[in-house]
Amino acid sequence: MNLPGRNNLRNMLLNPGLKPYWMALVAILVLAGCGGHNTTPPPMSQHFLYGQNAQQSSNTFTFSSVYGFSEDDRTGALSALPGSPFTVGPAYTFSNGFGLATDSQGRFLFISSLLDAICCYRGLSTVTSLDSKIGTVSSSPITTVNGGTFTTDPSGKFLYIASTPSFTRPECFGIDGHDLSTPNLSLIPGSPFSSSPFLPLDCVEFVSVSPGGHYLYAGGGLVVPAGSPHPIFAVFSIDSNTGTLTLVSRDNSPGVQPVGPMLFQPSGKFMYALDTRAAGPVVDLYSVNPSTGSLTFLSTQVNNGLVNPIMTSSGNFLYGCMLFSGQPCQPVAYRVDSNTGALTPISGFSLGAGKGDTLILDKSGKYAYALNASFGQSSNQIFVYSVDSFTGLMTQIPSLTTTVPTGIANIVAGR
Repeated sequence: MNLPGRNNLRNMLLNPGLKPYWMALVAILVLAGCGGHNTTPPPMSQHFLYGQNAQQSSNTFTFSSVYGFSEDDRTGALSALPGSPFTVGPAYTFSNGFGLATDSQGRFLFISSLLDAICCYRGLSTVTSLDSKIGTVSSSPITTVNGGTFTTDPSGKFLYIASTPSFTRPECFGIDGHDLSTPNLSLIPGSPFSSSPFLPLDCVEFVSVSPGGHYLYAGGGLVVPAGSPHPIFAVFSIDSNTGTLTLVSRDNSPGVQPVGPMLFQPSGKFMYALDTRAAGPVVDLYSVNPSTGSLTFLSTQVNNGLVNPIMTSSGNFLYGCMLFSGQPCQPVAYRVDSNTGALTPISGFSLGAGKGDTLILDKSGKYAYALNASFGQSSNQIFVYSVDSFTGLMTQIPSLTTTVPTGIANIVAGR
């Protein structure tokens, strides 16, 4: 084929009759080269969800594996991760309770159990690593830590564990601290940390870290240590470099200091505590002094206990469920006033067949998930909900319901 000469090509480009055609050709080439007509979807921000496969028989549970799912950020749909369910160490049987949790950065999975024997309970957490990029669960546990409820700082570097009495530690021991940046989650220098000169008397059931990561709050729950008339509430400052805790204040006087689980509004201005009064459980509201970490009681917001309290990352909504005599745990939702911290019930809130004590929010806050059986019971379905960021209401997406072949006892959001 003979190619046109330079002059012939020039004449073609300058020919008015051919101008629309070569301009169209140039436009096609530009769009193809620059992606102007590229239909490839943008990359997704990957989130994960995990479920504990624990089968119940009477008051005994057998744990054998962990389900892992990836989440489609555009729809909330779940897909099983390659290799799921993941076997984490040998199967074991335990009694009276269990749980599943991740750290704030989604690098570790904590598989908690509560064993019992002749004298007392033993709280254990098996720690295994997560692949934060693809979500897979390591089959080889890193370590086993002793204790009860725990929390991590916002950076995900430090782990703090409350002192549930155990076989190896039949008395209370304050707060254990672990450095999650070390290969074997080494103890933080100075751990365990205590607000009492008598470590065996320092009973801590609940710990929580402020959103800024500057302070740790420790509540004694309903445990009244010997020699103290009331449960102990303590505030510690956190060394951001080492994780070391330094006692700021300690209070065991009667009053309205927090004794139960604590939940911070993401701005750090307010804290909600599940406390116990003479008339029963309540949800109390406190303001937080950002300079000193001290709390000021403002008011009682809910005259009932709130199970599984969770808050959206925006801080606009609080969810949970309430226990009423002889009834299943009733899902509830509240709008949070960003100026005062006050809670206003959201009418019409429902999870349908989903159970409020299993409800979790994904990291984006756009989707929520719940099981079709209460926490600790065997579920075979995970329900998916879209979250209305304006009203706080949740709408189930039936087409995205995920069914598993064997039971899931509880679920937790990963990264």
